[in-house]
Amino acid sequence: MDILFDANVLADYLLTFRPRHAEARRLFERLEPTDHVIHIPAHAYLELFSTAISEWRNDPDKVVLERLFRPTTGRRVEVVAIDLKFVRNHLLRPMPMLTAGDLPYALLSIRDKMLLITEDIRLRDETNRNGGRAVGILEAEKLLAA
Repeated sequence: MDILFDANVLADYLLTFRPRHAEARRLFERLEPTDHVIHIPAHAYLELFSTAISEWRNDPDKVVLERLFRPTTGRRVEVVAIDLKFVRNHLLRPMPMLTAGDLPYALLSIRDKMLLITEDIRLRDETNRNGGRAVGILEAEKLLAA
């Protein structure tokens, strides 16, 4: 199964002080022994960096930026380029009503049949409404356990 992670779930996994860290960590640990392919759109790096900088500005002692971006898992992550080819291959009608940052996640789930794991309720609802499959961390854990 192809699994697509929203940057908010990656942040929950990487930033140990976030409220959903334990759930995100458990999910990633459940994925370790599987053959599921993990994907992120390229702009997820920017979203994750922005989140880390915001958290760091709020409490510099809490976020050690140099440690945050070191690899923490042996799993390979497939990075999906957001380029002209992506745009051409992912034009949909009707187009989900989402922000520019959320739209690639929905389009990948809908067009490429990836399971999107996100805690963004609007993104999840809009993806599901348009034929994709999006779930939260806890529901993803249940799916992967089955």
